[in-house]
Amino acid sequence: AAAGGTDKEFPVVAQEDLDKLSEAAKGAAPELAAEAIAAEQSGEKLLASKVTIMGQSDEFDHQPGEDAAEVSLRSTLTVDVLTFDANAARDEYEQILAVRLGDEAPQGFAVAPEEIVFENPSEIQDSDRGVRVEVSARADALAVLDERERAALAAELAGADPEQVEAVLERSPEIADYTVDYQPAWLPEQMPDNAARIQIELAE
Repeated sequence: AAAGGTDKEFPVVAQEDLDKLSEAAKGAAPELAAEAIAAEQSGEKLLASKVTIMGQSDEFDHQPGEDAAEVSLRSTLTVDVLTFDANAARDEYEQILAVRLGDEAPQGFAVAPEEIVFENPSEIQDSDRGVRVEVSARADALAVLDERERAALAAELAGADPEQVEAVLERSPEIADYTVDYQPAWLPEQMPDNAARIQIELAE
């Protein structure tokens, strides 16, 4: 050792550093591809798991063994991406699910199509035949009163006093809430004996 000298440490680029940067570029490929497709074609959606890297060209600003505190990478990736037309798919599956929910509603209940909430599609299977996606939908089935049920309810209410009216309406599963208006106001609060004079109105 020379007398009076000093020791210094210099950061040096290692091959491991370059390999980590290259792997990071591969890992970012699905998200970057999705962003690129979304920017160009709003109708298409990306199945991120179907992004296949076909080629990769890396350019580092430093090589192994060079003195450098930092190293950066410019990576050019060639990818193969599977996409589907989300708008066309949505039109088809929303119609199918709306019909299915309506068919599965209990008797006396109905599902309003505009009230159905559809989840985003998710990939569940990948095979040589293609990719299967799953879509969940949920909706509240609302009880309805058709003309026959209204007539039967009016017949049951005919001649009833307020307590009897309340008992009838409370045990009807189709009725979530109700108000009773007796007209004219100067008559006793009692349902007409003639069921045809009882008017049943449904709130929107």
